[in-house]
Amino acid sequence: MFIDLNKNTTYALGEYKDNGAAIDAAFLYQDNNGGALLCSSDAPAIREVAYYNFQTTIDALLGASVRNTTKFKKLTGVTYADITADYVNGLTITSEVLTSVGTLKGNGVAVAKNDLVAFETADGTKGVLNITAYSATAKTLANITFDYKVQKTGSAK
Repeated sequence: MFIDLNKNTTYALGEYKDNGAAIDAAFLYQDNNGGALLCSSDAPAIREVAYYNFQTTIDALLGASVRNTTKFKKLTGVTYADITADYVNGLTITSEVLTSVGTLKGNGVAVAKNDLVAFETADGTKGVLNITAYSATAKTLANITFDYKVQKTGSAK
C-alpha cells in the first residue's frame, strides 16, 4: 500500500507510476517480521513492498519519475491525546534507518498497533500517525489503519 500523507489517499501498485509525486510512504508487511512504514524514495524498501505485498518486481514501479523522501520517527513518552498543533509544529524529525524488519535496511520505522510515528514529507509537512491496526499476509495486499494529525498551511489540523 502506498500513501499520500498530505491528503490521506492510498494507492495500489498499478497507481504508483502515475502518482509517484504524491506518494510519501509505503506500508510493508511480512509474516515473519511484522509491519513497517517506509520512505517511498528508498528503492530497496520499495522492492520489498513490491515483492512481498504485490507479488511483482521493482520493474513495475520504475515508471514513477518523482519519489518523495519522507522522514519517520517513532515517538515515545507521549500519548495521541497529548498531540497538539504546537507539538506537531515543534517536531524535529531526523530519518531513522530501519533495521528491525528482517534484513531490510532503509529509511523507515517498524510499526505495531498503538505506535505513534512522527513524519515529515518532502514538502516539509509534519504530522503524527497513531497506528490503530494493520492486517496482511505476506504476498497479499497489506492494509494499515491510522488516525493522524497533520499540519495545514504551517499549523496542525
